[in-house]
Amino acid sequence: MKLGAKQALISRCFDAALEQLADMKEEDYLEFLTSAIQATGIAEGELLLNAKDRKAIGEKLVKKFNSMGKGSNLTLAEDTIDAKGGFVLRKGSMEINSTLETMVGGIREAATPDVVKALFG
Repeated sequence: MKLGAKQALISRCFDAALEQLADMKEEDYLEFLTSAIQATGIAEGELLLNAKDRKAIGEKLVKKFNSMGKGSNLTLAEDTIDAKGGFVLRKGSMEINSTLETMVGGIREAATPDVVKALFG
């Protein structure tokens, strides 16, 4: 198999992983996002979601996170983001990009050798 074809196949694997994350069951997705918000270390600010997630789980996610601890005070932004899923957390002039695309992109370099090994032996 030529290098270009191998690279395309590897990219499709990461695209499929992104789709699977975006298609998680609601309860699992809420847990995943809550953990990801906690991992930022920011307990207050404005949470931006894509339009679909904002409508489907936005209020639940904010309520779930805010009920977790003292000082947790997220609000759901009116603005939405252009992403498959995940979130952007805004506090003042700082924004933390934790969209699914950014998360998958962040592990892509480290995970590529394992993907290559699994695909091509």
